[in-house]
Amino acid sequence: SPGKALDVNGEARVNSILTLNRGSAASLKFSRGSDFYLGVDNSGNLNFLNDAASSLGVWENTGNVGIGTTSPGSVLHVSGGSTTIPTLSGSHPFTISNTANSGMSIISGTDNAGQIVFGDGSDADVGRLRYQHSDNSMRFWTNASEKMRITSTGNVGIGTTSPGAKLSLYNATEDVSI
Repeated sequence: SPGKALDVNGEARVNSILTLNRGSAASLKFSRGSDFYLGVDNSGNLNFLNDAASSLGVWENTGNVGIGTTSPGSVLHVSGGSTTIPTLSGSHPFTISNTANSGMSIISGTDNAGQIVFGDGSDADVGRLRYQHSDNSMRFWTNASEKMRITSTGNVGIGTTSPGAKLSLYNATEDVSI
């Protein structure tokens, strides 16, 4: 016997629009050992919930997406559990927060690079922080060219890509090593 007003045992197909309207929040429940819900709350936010009704993520009607937070403060806000974070700047579209250590991983191929690139409306890669796996160096770029490098041996070069001492400074007229 059916347990609900509509109980489908097997497959179902909707070839148009399926409307859920409950006057308040409406949701779809997905069950397979654990329950997961996809729902719209009273504010028009799309929520992803687990079987304990804890939020796994939210897509606000403002366009912000939260993973691990019900009130994302930026376009993408990933939280590991922090409930007391400072007010976020609207100019930071990606936020990572946690009550303890927090971080981000960039994983790339053995002979490739992992990098964070900075750009603007006229130059998409004017600055960058680049870790080069092929020689295990960290490279710093400003104004679209490399300005400083830390080699795998710990040598630092400013104005040179091959520092021969712990600190090598170079400009067009002189070379200084410390």
